[in-house]
Amino acid sequence: PSIQEERLGFEKLKQLAEKNREKFSFTGRLLNYKLIHTGHTHCIRKITFSPDGQILASYCRGHEGGVDTTIKLWQMLTGDLLATLTGHIRNNEAITFSPDSKLLASHSDGEKIELWQVPDGKHIATLTGHTSYVYKVSFSPDGQILAYSGVNQTIRLCQMPDGRPLATLTD
Repeated sequence: PSIQEERLGFEKLKQLAEKNREKFSFTGRLLNYKLIHTGHTHCIRKITFSPDGQILASYCRGHEGGVDTTIKLWQMLTGDLLATLTGHIRNNEAITFSPDSKLLASHSDGEKIELWQVPDGKHIATLTGHTSYVYKVSFSPDGQILAYSGVNQTIRLCQMPDGRPLATLTD
């Protein structure tokens, strides 16, 4: 997500906290407890909020492709673990929600993008076809297109939610 998107997510979370100060304080402690006791088994490398502020996605990667290479979806108000997304075997450079918070795109295994349904974590599709390591993933503002780019200086565009290829942008 861009800095503006992250700021927007933070502002939404801040507004939620101000509206429900006592409940949110408890929720924060509960989420912290659950992350420590039922969450990842290694360091958390990436986190991102859904645009509606209801879900937090966290990604873990053990040393040298260790055993915990999962993404977990957390319900922010209760701290409950909603889903554990598996199948990532290399460093995950990107996790991002669609603008409507119903899809999550994650970079996986170098050249692949995984699409997940939110909040249940059902795997929708694996997008392939990029010929180099993927670094950035982004949804269009209306959520209809997913763009991803990598070290080969190309950008691939795919139709959402099915992942059908639309175009490849190059020099």
